[in-house]
Amino acid sequence: MGILTLLISLACISTGTFALGVMTGRKLGSSYKKDAALKTSFVFAIINLLALALAFIIGRLLFPWLYSSPHWLVFVMLFLISIQLILESIEKSPSLNFTDIVQNTYMIKVAIQTALPSFLLGFAIAMASTGYLAAALFLSALLTFFTILFGIVHGNTFNQTVLHSRLQLVAGIVMLIITIRFLLQINI
Repeated sequence: MGILTLLISLACISTGTFALGVMTGRKLGSSYKKDAALKTSFVFAIINLLALALAFIIGRLLFPWLYSSPHWLVFVMLFLISIQLILESIEKSPSLNFTDIVQNTYMIKVAIQTALPSFLLGFAIAMASTGYLAAALFLSALLTFFTILFGIVHGNTFNQTVLHSRLQLVAGIVMLIITIRFLLQINI
């Protein structure tokens, strides 16, 4: 797994957080509060960062027992990410209202749900034995923070169907291509 594959994977994963930000921005309307948008972005970025780091740690701890098939595990993780993105393009993206942002409970549940692809990617990075953990952590947090923030602030200006369905579908297809490319590189 090279740095370009990692960058593309992180960009594809961030489409889910972008769709959530847009849906939240549409629900909040033009009366969104700047503090609420920043708080939401910060919470999602931290949980995404923690999911990626935790998965990497678990993957590195399990690596000695899974040493015979790490490339197949990377393939499975990338495949699961692509399937999740494709399925998310079909179903309605969750959104937050102002009460959810203030009370934190539902927001944290949704943040954990949206961090699942980052968890899978963190495990794949650990199994691929790449030295890109620091770059993945930084870029994941940065992309998550800014996609949520941009989506909330400018949610009213975007067409929901275009963003929700098509963007995530394209991201899922790109991840599927990356997965197939990775599978073709495995020496059987």
